[in-house]
Amino acid sequence: MPPLPPIRPVPPPPRRRRRGFTIAEVMMAGLVLALGIASSIIVLQQGMRSVDTARNTTIAGQVLQSMMEDLRLQTWTQVAALQAASTNGTTGNAAIDSSFIGSDATAAALLARFTITRRISDVTGQTGMKTITLTAQWIGIDGRTHSVNYTSYYAQHGLYDYYVS
Repeated sequence: MPPLPPIRPVPPPPRRRRRGFTIAEVMMAGLVLALGIASSIIVLQQGMRSVDTARNTTIAGQVLQSMMEDLRLQTWTQVAALQAASTNGTTGNAAIDSSFIGSDATAAALLARFTITRRISDVTGQTGMKTITLTAQWIGIDGRTHSVNYTSYYAQHGLYDYYVS
């Protein structure tokens, strides 16, 4: 038997060159990520502004509704006295009734952000009829002034429990 040829080691397969991300690709991915985070923060802030405005509009509406009901239960003489107490039937500041708040300090602090004004005036061309307008104003978390108005007509000898917003 002839001698076997010497065993040669098998050369390793050629190495493939591993490619990584280039600096341009990494920068582009970072830019897309930064834009996504910035957009999310802006949308979150706008949502918080909208929630704050909706919450305060609801609270203002409830307060004005309660105050309008209190005025509706007044007599003609009492309403006329409120009109005379304000300067020439123009705007007068209206206090939030303590029975509406109760003894809740949180509710009192919440309602302290509102400025409530009341305007009682005679209806032009009508006797025995008054217009009552209640306005609640507040400054939202966005720094803008917001307001809600309730207007009702008060008749001396009739029904007056409808609203015009």
